[in-house]
Amino acid sequence: MVSIFSLHTILEASIDWQDFLQHSEDIHSFSVLGIPCHDLCRLMHFGPPPIKLIASQCLLELFTRISDQRTCTNAELRCSVRYLKSIIAVTEGLVFSEDSKVAGNCGACLSVILGWEKFGSQEKVATRESKWFRLIMEEFAVALTAPGLTSKSFTNQQKIAANLAVSLLRLSQVPDWLTLLFDSHLISGIMANLSARNVTAEIVNLFSELMARKYLSQEHTVALHNLFQVCVMLFIILKCRAWHCIAVHNLLLVYTFWIPLPR
Repeated sequence: MVSIFSLHTILEASIDWQDFLQHSEDIHSFSVLGIPCHDLCRLMHFGPPPIKLIASQCLLELFTRISDQRTCTNAELRCSVRYLKSIIAVTEGLVFSEDSKVAGNCGACLSVILGWEKFGSQEKVATRESKWFRLIMEEFAVALTAPGLTSKSFTNQQKIAANLAVSLLRLSQVPDWLTLLFDSHLISGIMANLSARNVTAEIVNLFSELMARKYLSQEHTVALHNLFQVCVMLFIILKCRAWHCIAVHNLLLVYTFWIPLPR
């Protein structure tokens, strides 16, 4: 798996990553030998679990490289809307995979594609015409607000849901259904399942985005402030126990109580 992460540093800097968006019959025009994105999607859909995992990781790395390259060059996407929609359809279907790593990779792929909306009109068409984004977020909303959800299951699902939600909130035109979905009742339900032991960076990023877009009430803000104080305290306690540094622990613990409340 290390070779997948380091592929872009091994290959020439001049490689055009959009070559991997070509059809199989056009493979002779590749600047390097590789597997096209749609073939990776076939492996993800039909392959056994280990192949699904590797293919999904490869697809995510390719999308990341394409995104980085387009950001630098402002290049247009060289594939049809239909081609892009087919890739979106496969990754959407695997967001609920039993393998949390495959589901996470597919969720990350969708977040990257949603970020492409800023580049051109065909990307906007492909993302806005998808009906599955709403279904995915509604399913996650039900899961994240369900009482008695196990910590591990909640943490795995919140990472995917939070990343997708942030990407949707950052679209040039936020879908109306997303605004209706993230009402006060849903936000309170998600917060009820949060604790200092299952808060992730992704969920913090989501609430930061919701706050910036004024989705949070004053009550939500205060509750989050209190929760994050507990998170800081827990982190300090665990670290200081590991270091056997009681004096520093007591000093930082007192300091934690003076974290100013957000206005």
